[in-house]
Amino acid sequence: MSGAELNALIDATYKVPQIAPGLLAWLDTACVWQLQRRNGYHFELQPPEAAIPPEEDAVSIDVVIAINA
Repeated sequence: MSGAELNALIDATYKVPQIAPGLLAWLDTACVWQLQRRNGYHFELQPPEAAIPPEEDAVSIDVVIAINA
C-alpha cells in the first residue's frame, strides 16, 4: 500500500462504526507502524491479540472477513 492509502485507512478507522474497536485500534497502529518503518523508525508491532479483548474476537473476525471481501 502507498503512504496515502495507509493514511486513508488510518482515517477510516475513526470514521466507521466502532463495532470492533480493538481491531480498529490495532489496524491504526499497524498502519502507523508501517509508515514509521518506511521512515527508518523501528519498533515492535504487537500482535492483534494485544489490542483485541477476547469478547471482541468473533466480531473482529467478522469485520476482517468483510474488509477482505
